[in-house]
Amino acid sequence: MIVKPITSIIEIVLEKYDLSEVGNYSLKNGYIWISFINNLSISVSLYSLVLFYIATYEKLHPHKPIIKFLCVKSIIFFSYWQQCLFNMLQAMGVTSHTSAVRVLNVVICGELVLAAVA
Repeated sequence: MIVKPITSIIEIVLEKYDLSEVGNYSLKNGYIWISFINNLSISVSLYSLVLFYIATYEKLHPHKPIIKFLCVKSIIFFSYWQQCLFNMLQAMGVTSHTSAVRVLNVVICGELVLAAVA
């Protein structure tokens, strides 16, 4: 929650000075480092969710929190990795940036509807 806005601002600044290009995984490019930091942050958040679930399992067991827990985990996990996938497709020239963003937004909206129902 804190890391993503900070890395987004850094990425905007880096792109302005041509130090970051979406989908360019060169070690000299800022994009790979921003992706690494975001990936690390998401991994820590998922690990923290698992620890929270384990710590509160007995108290929350009557409320059957596993579905809610899996919904939150899946939203975090899938939205990040889908973005990485669409960035790679864009970098390979399979799709344009505009169409990749549009398709990604539609997919995420669909997933959020399913998560809300669950």
